[in-house]
Amino acid sequence: MTDNQTPARRTALKYAGALGAAGALSVASTAQARNTAFLNGKPLCLDAESLVLPHTPTTAEDQLVQFSQRTLTNDLATIMAGYSPWDTSEVFLFTNPDGTLRLRTTASLPEAQQRWTDYLGRARYPGGERRNSENVGRWFDLIDSQYFQIDTATGVESTTRAAFLFYAWPDGVIGQIYWPQPPWTPAFEVTRPRALLRALVAYENAWLAGDVDARLALIEDQTTCSVVRIASVNSNRRSRFTAMTKADLRAGWLSGACGRVIELERLYQVVSTFYVSAAYRLVVEVAGRRVVRETAVMFPLGPNGKFVGELSYSLES
Repeated sequence: MTDNQTPARRTALKYAGALGAAGALSVASTAQARNTAFLNGKPLCLDAESLVLPHTPTTAEDQLVQFSQRTLTNDLATIMAGYSPWDTSEVFLFTNPDGTLRLRTTASLPEAQQRWTDYLGRARYPGGERRNSENVGRWFDLIDSQYFQIDTATGVESTTRAAFLFYAWPDGVIGQIYWPQPPWTPAFEVTRPRALLRALVAYENAWLAGDVDARLALIEDQTTCSVVRIASVNSNRRSRFTAMTKADLRAGWLSGACGRVIELERLYQVVSTFYVSAAYRLVVEVAGRRVVRETAVMFPLGPNGKFVGELSYSLES
């Protein structure tokens, strides 16, 4: 595509129902590799269609199974051994009793260890998870689940439904995005998934057009939170921004690290009663050069039915 062409949009999707049931759709690139870089001594062939990673088709699933088994030990050292040192990025977004949001993030292994120390000091996992759905990519894994935990002080068991978006490197998990079902979640209504899918398409069209105002119009005015992490697989170029207001989100989206989207391809989407999730393959112009980026994103749904914000993790060339 030349510079004077209109940004391109391609969609390869498999619709997932309102309760989060989903199927992954893999799209293979047939374009000829144009350039080769190296990661840990291994060649990475990059082209305008795909991002080549040191992952197999089952890397995310393999790492998450191991990590899940580790968490059931409720042992700090065992759990931490399941993390990759390549990068750390965790986002935990909660709803307070007054309807406001509470955010906790980790951006390093020591921070992740402290979070687990805090958690294991008050609760433990007994097992018995009831998984509603799972959507697996080569480096990410979206899970909608009901899980159990026991308060170590009282012995009381509680159940929580939540969406988890994990991402992994071949030697362990990088982190996760966690969003438990909020109290304002509506009952299922048959036309709601269609409305949310249309909102997602409108968001994508605005993203591709570079129309930040149109994207912001789909975000809650007050109950808003975004965390965006982008990591290059070929260099130490990494960025992160957190936004608790729409003004901060605007600034983050306009930052140089986010770049200008030239091509956008949706790989999957999941529409639920309390979140929407999608994954994308993008060609983005960043600092005068074009990079291939894959993004896995969760859009929590707010009390007015709009997106709370963008919680995402991206790998790029």
